Amino acid sequence: MKPYFKDECNHGKKCYVGSKKYQAWSIGELEDYKIDVYIFTDSQGQQVCIRYGDEPHEYVSPGSVCSFLLLVDSGLQAYSEAYTVLRENGTFKWERY
Repeated sequence: MKPYFKDECNHGKKCYVGSKKYQAWSIGELEDYKIDVYIFTDSQGQQVCIRYGDEPHEYVSPGSVCSFLLLVDSGLQAYSEAYTVLRENGTFKWERY
């Protein structure tokens, strides 16, 4: 698997989890979308980054993996699709701080 977009956040290959193409409704039309999903570690723990384009600002970082899991059912299809990428390519682990 190879990312669709440039890694403008500079997370690197080790942080790349996977990519997905999907379709979603946008203003009454079915549109094609692509995302790349990264998991990176910072001082707050494991964080999620979802890229949806090549431009530096074309990403969303919903926070920690735990925070992201709470947002999966928020109605944003990109989050649901990113969750699918994570679920198919890894496992979730809970740890006490």
